[in-house]
Amino acid sequence: MPKRPWNMVDMPVYSLATVSPDGVPNMNICSYATPITMEPKQYCIGVYKGSKTLANLESGSAAILQILASDQYRLVRRFGYKSGHDTDKLKTYKGTLDIGNNGITYLSDCLAHIELTMHAIHNAGDHMVYLGIVTSYGYGSTDSLPLTLDELRHKNIIRG
Repeated sequence: MPKRPWNMVDMPVYSLATVSPDGVPNMNICSYATPITMEPKQYCIGVYKGSKTLANLESGSAAILQILASDQYRLVRRFGYKSGHDTDKLKTYKGTLDIGNNGITYLSDCLAHIELTMHAIHNAGDHMVYLGIVTSYGYGSTDSLPLTLDELRHKNIIRG
């Protein structure tokens, strides 16, 4: 049986970093993120309803969209299988972290990080869709290939 149409094209895996009003950084896994305009450069990002990331964004947090490297596949279970409401996802993280221009903590060893100012929100079923303007970007400390959804399927981390 062929893949469902939305799973036919391989996509990069992203993590969205935000911060709570009390200063606790949080990261999640973004299944739905895509650049959407050329000028100004903007990203469209789906954020799961009920998530800590959504609560952080609703409280005014800026965000950093991180493109994960292929060797970071284990982070999907850390950032995507638990809620930041219940656990500090970075408390026992052994990797290196950095702080963006917007004050958000991000992974130093991601492929790239994109700082966003969110400015539009749309209700979309089980997700809220955010539109964020790119305010700056940079590159991580790795020259690895991007982590992709197909890689996660082959490692049995996700299905589909």
